Amino acid sequence: MANNSDKFFKGISIQSLVTIGFGILEIVVFSIMSRLLSKADFGYFAAITGIMAILLSVSEAGLGSAVIQKKDASQRFVSTAFTLSCIVGFIVSSLLFVFAPYLAELIVDSTLTTPLRVMSVNIFLYGIISVGNGILYRELNFKTIGLINIVSYLIASIVGVIMAYNHCGVYSVVVLSVIHSLLNAIFLFVKIQFPKPGFNREDAKNIVFYGGWLTAGVILNNISNQVDRLFLSKWLSVQALGSYNRPSGFVSSISTKINSIFDSVLFPILSDFQNDK
Repeated sequence: MANNSDKFFKGISIQSLVTIGFGILEIVVFSIMSRLLSKADFGYFAAITGIMAILLSVSEAGLGSAVIQKKDASQRFVSTAFTLSCIVGFIVSSLLFVFAPYLAELIVDSTLTTPLRVMSVNIFLYGIISVGNGILYRELNFKTIGLINIVSYLIASIVGVIMAYNHCGVYSVVVLSVIHSLLNAIFLFVKIQFPKPGFNREDAKNIVFYGGWLTAGVILNNISNQVDRLFLSKWLSVQALGSYNRPSGFVSSISTKINSIFDSVLFPILSDFQNDK
């Protein structure tokens, strides 16, 4: 049986290869999209990304992390987490769909209304993906998570680039994002056995207690990181936001992925022997 050091270095190696592969793919797609889309298109998508980052952290509510963190997670516990993710995701995505016109006018203008409503699907899917990834992270199956993410992004990117070439504007990146999430969820359903819907009050209480504080921290962090995307279009213009977000989003995407290598590997390994002083 592999010890924790072996698990750690094997996980780091796999995650590094996956991160490099995904990073190269993102660079290629980003370069192509930069040629095909206007500054305004990037500006609108940056504003959407800022809104979605905050709402996604609300919908996920630390449920995937709770699945990883729970040392002896029973089938009942995972079923409760999965059910909660579906319920919370549906509520938040429905609220975004209804209030999209008001958010659009608040952040930029009415152009964002339909893209936000399309992106609301991602909120529901994200909770499911989070729990599915949580199950795989518990098994330290980093390779499968990486392959699913890369393959789904590759297929979505092909569709997005074709749409951008045909002058679909901001909808190119919106559809790319939705297809990526949808395929990610489908591949997870094919690869692993998701728990049947179920609910246990005690498990739900433990999940909310753990995930609530984690979610609060993530929300505050995302708000601080997305302030520029949420307000630059009103303070300056959507074109200025697009010009700013191209290099800013590119650099932050790379740094975030590099930083996540150690987090994604250490979290499930440390959770496995969390009570061993």
